[in-house]
Amino acid sequence: MYKLGNNSVVHTLAVMLSGEIRTVFVISVDPDNAGRAYVEASADHTAKANVAVVVVDPDGTVVYNKDNVSSGKTSTIKGRGNSTWGIGDKKPYQISLSKKADLLETGDSDNESKKWLLLANANDATLLHNTIAYNLALELGMDGTECAPVDLYYDGAYRGNYLLCEKIEIGDGRVGIYDLEGDIEDINTGSDIASHPTSQTTNKYGYTFQYVTGVADPADITGGYLLELDSAWYSSELCWFQTSVGIFVVKSPEACSRSCVSYISEATQEAISNLLAGNASSGYQLDLSSLSWTYLISDYLKNVDAFNTSTYFYKDRGSTTFYAEPVWDFDGACGTRTDYPTAILYSYEGLLCDVTDGWVIRTPAVREKVVDQYGKFSALVHSVLLGDSSAVGANGYLHSLQYYYEQVGASQKMNQVLFGLTAFGNVFKPFSTYAANVEYLETWLSNRILWWDGEVSRLASGIVENAPTVYDGVDYSEVYDYSYYLAMNPDVAAAFGDDSAAVLQHFVTYGMAEGRVASRNFSANTYKGRYADLRAAFGSDLSAYYFHFIKYGFFEGRIAV
Repeated sequence: MYKLGNNSVVHTLAVMLSGEIRTVFVISVDPDNAGRAYVEASADHTAKANVAVVVVDPDGTVVYNKDNVSSGKTSTIKGRGNSTWGIGDKKPYQISLSKKADLLETGDSDNESKKWLLLANANDATLLHNTIAYNLALELGMDGTECAPVDLYYDGAYRGNYLLCEKIEIGDGRVGIYDLEGDIEDINTGSDIASHPTSQTTNKYGYTFQYVTGVADPADITGGYLLELDSAWYSSELCWFQTSVGIFVVKSPEACSRSCVSYISEATQEAISNLLAGNASSGYQLDLSSLSWTYLISDYLKNVDAFNTSTYFYKDRGSTTFYAEPVWDFDGACGTRTDYPTAILYSYEGLLCDVTDGWVIRTPAVREKVVDQYGKFSALVHSVLLGDSSAVGANGYLHSLQYYYEQVGASQKMNQVLFGLTAFGNVFKPFSTYAANVEYLETWLSNRILWWDGEVSRLASGIVENAPTVYDGVDYSEVYDYSYYLAMNPDVAAAFGDDSAAVLQHFVTYGMAEGRVASRNFSANTYKGRYADLRAAFGSDLSAYYFHFIKYGFFEGRIAV
């Protein structure tokens, strides 16, 4: 309590203290005091500001404080990202330190780097989706992105909870392949090749690619290449190429000659064609293990962007193998996306192949590898991610959802004061409390892995199409799960067997009126018992409770189990 003067009213001062995670301080040092507003006014992220960066542990230990303003040796900060940068009030950033450092304190000197990202997680009310995906990939042994939550202060003002993480780039501790970009820069010394004009042509397969003109090549142009399958945002990039499954951006080397893009575009298409044709004996290949892990993580978490945008691949110098890693950008995943005509994006059931083109999982070799690797994946999710707060993977990367919830607990309260519980228009409106959003996430993850546990046997037998959930124009995904309906109703299974269309028709025609349980999400009798307003409206008409939950109840955050 305090008073501004003897005759003033009493005010309450609330001091927020996170205390459980690191803090990142960014201090502008430009002579004209170009601060956060200057950086955030740059739509294309070209505006860089000179800053001093200080990173401090929860116990007060200084992790980084190496900028020297008086000598001009300072760090820089700029904006990054696509949709989050354009839509959200909470902006993501890229920091380039003046000296290499391991800001995550992993103890591995290879993880010392200048470039670090601050992800806003503004489309994720739990702030946890990216953390789960990145740590799950690392725990499975993939090349990945290490990360940790932090509190960010920019020019003395608190700016929220961020995810401090490694940038996906070629280098020790990141994507550890040969740095072809360095060779290109060396042979083009004195020329700003990134500012050269671009041009387009076609490769031997007839696919269009874009390259930078006037770039001299080193003797060996076979790698390394870092690629992003990015059919959504490729047009703003310097170098890209079309393939039969989408458009790839050449992230590194950023400025490539015609010869380089022609080479990597044709090698990539050959690898894709060999995969689809089942030819694993010669030529360029896609690594089945990394491709299958990326598919499993993406499909389990229902990341609809996967294999459309933000999906990374790399190929080393002299190698004929493309690896599908690291995984990236899961903020709109985990059963929150609603920008699709059916509930397939947010329902816990269903393969994403019915939303995307499905070329990955519909390829027999990939499907066999997914089935082969699934046991390890499922055990990790059940025992660690959905385990108690002390659960941790054998490799030390993945922790439990409860651990992550407790880790950011105080920080998210501070973040919520500033921004609220945020989400964009492509996901459903967050529930009213942070705890409720995490509870939904936990329920969804639990139901999702149970669904996948049953689905993997169908994949093993070659079935990759989802059972129908739409009947007479209504999508019943939120109250109906084909496999679960059969498991809970043996008489239906005996009568209709594997006729999925007949099973759905039975549910709509008879099952709802009888109050049959058809989803882990929903019980009509429980829903009826919980809500007096619904009993007053619908009485004993059990079908009406199903329809209400589909149209209103789910989005209102009502509990139906």
